[in-house]
Amino acid sequence: MLRGLAGRCPHCGHVSLFLPRRWVEVRETCSSCGLRYLRNQGDPWIFLVVVDRAAFILPVIAVVYFELYPSNLVLLVGAFALLIGAVAATMRQRYGFCLALDYLTRARWRDPDDRLPPLPRTPTSS
Repeated sequence: MLRGLAGRCPHCGHVSLFLPRRWVEVRETCSSCGLRYLRNQGDPWIFLVVVDRAAFILPVIAVVYFELYPSNLVLLVGAFALLIGAVAATMRQRYGFCLALDYLTRARWRDPDDRLPPLPRTPTSS
């Protein structure tokens, strides 16, 4: 999960998930381990829906529950702009996290047709 949040390959952690100079355009495969990030184009859809809705709706619920209503329209618009800015600024981290969740489900519940590369070896002390 941390590799996904960092925007790295969820399998090996060596290569960036995203193409250089692109906002959220994902590479097809990892050049280090060969993992195909999106087996089918719509695979991480449910994770994206849940994570994106939670990122937007949880602050709104907190404002309503704790009655943190701004006293004037300028503060209300500023708070809303701040929320939208935070959601936009964390888009890569949320998308990387969703791809890591998709990888976790693929690794946990293997499909015989889905060819995952072997796990990288960790050095052992002798």
